[in-house]
Parts: sequence; C-alpha cells; structure tokens
Amino acid sequence: MSFALACRECALGLLKTAREWKAANRPDEVKRLVRNARWYWRHYLMRKA
Repeated sequence: MSFALACRECALGLLKTAREWKAANRPDEVKRLVRNARWYWRHYLMRKA
C-alpha cells in the first residue's frame, strides 16, 4: 500500500470515529478528530498524483 492510500484510509477512519463521537455528544473530541483527518487528507491529495 502506498503512503497516499494509507493517508486516505486513516482520514476516512478518523471521520468515521468522529461521527461516533458526535453521536455521543462530544464536540471537543469531534473537532480534534476532524482536524487530524484533514491533515491526512491533505497529504493524500498531495501524494496521489
């Protein structure tokens, strides 16, 4: 698996976890998870080409 695909999988996993925390009414944790997911998504977009 390439680094780009690993970043993509990590970002999607973090967003899934963020949805679970949102359902548990934990906006502080959701914010942290989404911020980290964005970091991984940016790295995926930079390296996929």
